Amino acid sequence: MDGVNLKRVLLKNVIVKRNEKYSKGPWETQYKSKITIDYFKDSNLMILVSHIMNFYPEGPFKIEIEVGANYKLKKDYKQEIIESNLKELAIPILPYITLYIATLSNMLGCIPPLIIPPFLEDEEENAENSGDKFKELKDDDDDDGENTCGEIVNKNTEGTDNDDI
Repeated sequence: MDGVNLKRVLLKNVIVKRNEKYSKGPWETQYKSKITIDYFKDSNLMILVSHIMNFYPEGPFKIEIEVGANYKLKKDYKQEIIESNLKELAIPILPYITLYIATLSNMLGCIPPLIIPPFLEDEEENAENSGDKFKELKDDDDDDGENTCGEIVNKNTEGTDNDDI
């Protein structure tokens, strides 16, 4: 969007639920995102991205995170225009969500940390892609006690040539 400048990104809320009685993998990681307008007045706009990450069947932890972005508007926008561009406005927040989830998963014992790509998974996409999410979080065969979260395979990029990255 033209005339919109990002002023700051801030961590608003984090809830980490550890599950001591989780089932042994493999697990399917599940995501749910929601974008809301926290406030919109004059030339100031604050949006929030709420992101929930958990496992199926029940895994070792669940992370709920809420990250906000404060924007300065150089033009007068109607609320309808802002609402129709929420996904675009949320894009700068997504790498922060990735960073926070990686840091929290590492603190919870995932070695290496669980690093997810920056994306939004909304309710419409959940209904369409319910079986096509990040999959197969499984234990290593040679369990040395270090990699407690196993390996994650991204079903969305499977079959592509990612060796150049």
